[in-house]
Amino acid sequence: MEQLAYVIYTSGSTGRPKGVGVGRGAFAAHAGRMRRRFGLGPADRVLQFAALAFDASVEQIFPALTCGAALVLPEHGLIAPDQLLTHLQHHEVTVMEVVPAYLGELVAELSGTGAADLDLSRLRLLVLGGDVVRPADLAWWHQRFPDMAVVNTYGPTEATVSSTVFDVPAGVGEWEGGVPLGRAVGDRCLYVLDERLREVPVGAVGELFIGGALLARGYVGRAGLTAERFVPDPFGAGPGGRLYRTGDLVRWRNDGQLAFCGRADDQVKVRGFRVETGEVEARLREHPGVDDAAVVVWQDRLVAYLAGRRGPTGDEVRDWLGERLPAYMVPALSIALDELPRTVGGKVDRGRLPDPDQHRPDLRESYQAPRTPTEQAVAEVWQEVLRLDRIGIHDNFFDLGGHSLLATRAVIRLRAVFGVDVGVRTLFERPTITGLADAVEEQLMREIAAMSAEDVEQALREQELSEDVERALGEQDRVEKEQQA
Repeated sequence: MEQLAYVIYTSGSTGRPKGVGVGRGAFAAHAGRMRRRFGLGPADRVLQFAALAFDASVEQIFPALTCGAALVLPEHGLIAPDQLLTHLQHHEVTVMEVVPAYLGELVAELSGTGAADLDLSRLRLLVLGGDVVRPADLAWWHQRFPDMAVVNTYGPTEATVSSTVFDVPAGVGEWEGGVPLGRAVGDRCLYVLDERLREVPVGAVGELFIGGALLARGYVGRAGLTAERFVPDPFGAGPGGRLYRTGDLVRWRNDGQLAFCGRADDQVKVRGFRVETGEVEARLREHPGVDDAAVVVWQDRLVAYLAGRRGPTGDEVRDWLGERLPAYMVPALSIALDELPRTVGGKVDRGRLPDPDQHRPDLRESYQAPRTPTEQAVAEVWQEVLRLDRIGIHDNFFDLGGHSLLATRAVIRLRAVFGVDVGVRTLFERPTITGLADAVEEQLMREIAAMSAEDVEQALREQELSEDVERALGEQDRVEKEQQA
């Protein structure tokens, strides 16, 4: 086995760090291929921005040093966008690689008046990688720097840094489905496979498997996990070939580019439907008021966290997504944030997303309690169905997390309480407690008006009889308690 070049620890989707061992052959081959792919030469000055604990640093350091280019190190503690931009200008950096989230911070800084005189004319190439790219940031960047090349890269640590590259053209912000991952770099082989390791057709979603000579050796000291993630290559010509199963869901576009569709371990089941949260997030990022989005499951419903310069309302998001996605994929609750929390690697830190309980409409200060017995009865049904402790009479059933299945349950319970059928459609048309209570009372009045005098007299007799029975049972219960005492 070839000698080990380096070990980089990654938690991936499991949360437990694991050491990825990369051999010298894969390491050297990748450095040479990226040097040629980026057109690096002695005249370049490459920013070394990623921490050494991340594999992006390998791609920034060694392609530059092996061709005589200068490696520009950031100053100690250099993180703020304004400091970095000044650093780029002062050191005449020509190539910069950052994560997409940090690009958004650079765009926000450059949009300010203080950056008007900044000269980044030497910067010829912007490399993005490590997370989903926001088209709005790219559109702004292209407009500000029309002559600068931009590439989007993708690759797990287990496949030796970047496995794909996509040259981003101007106008990518208008593309449906976001920024593609691109095509394979070097001798890598890309396969989009189903659960039985069969290739899926163009346009169909499957899991991405990466093969070729540039795969890592495996996980240091974890033979079982290595065997689980690095599987035999059924398509390779020679013996001993392996494929790394990434856990990423992708599809082939008609133009031969690979498109990202989410994570296999992010696939969730909501009310019996399988949902790819990454697909919902991609759609949300297409909304003109949304810069970034994260979708999670909470109490059997989807919750969307939205970051944007103009945060859309929950109704706006629901209506907009409803025209593009099936109803079961539309988040029941939308929470607006200034920005999404990020890990040090630039990815969304889902563990730090706010608790949806603190953003439910039933907790708002404008809460109004039920005023009539009918409103109180409707509120109690909603509290049971939606599993909420308090609901105001003007709160929207669907803003509280309701959906078609819960609406059906609510209508069935209301029928048992009032003896009338208001219908699911009525709940959609009148999605507040006060509106539905009015509908219940209107239905009761219609049924009473349709009753004959004999029917009314019979109903009154049955009510009186029922009351007499209840009083008798209450008296019997009182006597039994006295006898026990």
